[in-house]
Amino acid sequence: MVLSLLPQTVLALDPDQRQAERREGYDVATVHYTDAKGDEQATPFTETGSGYVYTLPQGVTGIRMTATASNKNNQVYLTADGTDYRRVETVPVHNGTVLTIRCGDKAAATEWSPAITPTTYTVTVSQEGDAPQGDMDVSFKGLHNAQLADIKVYTYADGVKGEKNLLANVDIEPDGYGLMYNTKLPVGDYLVEGYNTEGQLNGTLVLTVKANQENVFTLVRAYAIYATNDSSSWVEGKDYTIDVTVTGPDGTDLQAKTGVSTTYGSTHTACLFVEGGSLKITLTPIGDKAAGYLPVTTTMTNKQTVGCGAKSFSLAIPKALDITVTAPAGSTLRMGTFGSYYSYTFLEPVSQETKGDTMTASFRLPESGSQQFLRAQNPDGVTYWTFGKFTGGQELAVTRDDLHMDDAFSSDTVYRFDKNV
Repeated sequence: MVLSLLPQTVLALDPDQRQAERREGYDVATVHYTDAKGDEQATPFTETGSGYVYTLPQGVTGIRMTATASNKNNQVYLTADGTDYRRVETVPVHNGTVLTIRCGDKAAATEWSPAITPTTYTVTVSQEGDAPQGDMDVSFKGLHNAQLADIKVYTYADGVKGEKNLLANVDIEPDGYGLMYNTKLPVGDYLVEGYNTEGQLNGTLVLTVKANQENVFTLVRAYAIYATNDSSSWVEGKDYTIDVTVTGPDGTDLQAKTGVSTTYGSTHTACLFVEGGSLKITLTPIGDKAAGYLPVTTTMTNKQTVGCGAKSFSLAIPKALDITVTAPAGSTLRMGTFGSYYSYTFLEPVSQETKGDTMTASFRLPESGSQQFLRAQNPDGVTYWTFGKFTGGQELAVTRDDLHMDDAFSSDTVYRFDKNV
């Protein structure tokens, strides 16, 4: 038996929000299913404190999404237990499946239209005759009285933080050299706040408790994130910003928000991340510094965050080197840096134009200790590379001779890696 989502209106949690959603067309669909006689039956949504519940008859093993929003310009998206499904696909469901239905795409405000915030519904599937989906066993690990000393956990529905710390009456337990919380929570999203020994909020994450999986979250903190440029003339918030992106092991954005932490008398921006997920930190120059400097980014992969312990990140925001390159028309130019023979960072031109037989490209390279390169390609020639340390204001020229555009060559005269000795 398969359910189909039909274009009926789902009630929002707030009546005023519901009316606004109907006006803008960001409401989504209710669920109908086809019974054993082939008749369509409605399955009502039941509101809970953190979303909705579908109570389905026994034998329903999947839903097929054919919904449209009341404003047909808005697309409806469906995920089940973290997996995305297309409109035509049948989504397997069971008692405890968590569905996330999103209507519309996020968009920033423009001169002509207001900002758009998609409407998202969290729905837990429950089937008649089954025991209701109970609370899940959940563990929060990675705590240590000298690092991430404690956490607080709140419900988090539709971007709204609950009022009660769900760990307030839960005892912290030993976990090897560290500490942990073991508790039970219903499936759904939770806001996790991390604190150091001094009680400073180091950052927050949104973690999702799911059915039919091990809900063990090992938390890690970055206790100091800052620019190493002259501290007397580089002030966070005035001269540069810090942006943090944290994902879970499945690639889900954990909606990380930064906090602060004081270490040895110095207070810096801090954040939380999870073992097995990824971390990306970007420092971006702003204000008077924006014109002469470039953003700098550092990352940790899913493998690098496992067992890494508490981290600090001190990054130098590099000066911008403005370089001009000329080459024969039709060429493709790239510049960048490399740290080894297999790790290159390619930068596209900031601008380029072609006049007659010559093209001119402008680049902004970060000043760094790494080697830099220029690569030129032309369909009528070979690929040309040059390496070195470039300087701001430098003008580089790639000629037809460099690209061997006037030479006769064939596959027999081109030496690729397999012919290198």
